[in-house]
Amino acid sequence: MAFHYRALTIDQLLNDPMTLAVMQADHVDPAALKAMLVRTAARLRAADQDTPLPGIDAAFLPADPVPDLRKAV
Repeated sequence: MAFHYRALTIDQLLNDPMTLAVMQADHVDPAALKAMLVRTAARLRAADQDTPLPGIDAAFLPADPVPDLRKAV
């Protein structure tokens, strides 16, 4: 018997109740993690296309998202 499944997208995974529960237990801020992933994707696209980074809305993305990933414990 073969099982077929469709992999979750990153957005679906970040909104999955189990993922959210693990992030909460690990004190990970979902918005900061998503912002870091968006920035990383933009950088990878730019590097792949050998073009400068596209404009990014500074209000949406923190200057350095890494410290924001973990909430103060």
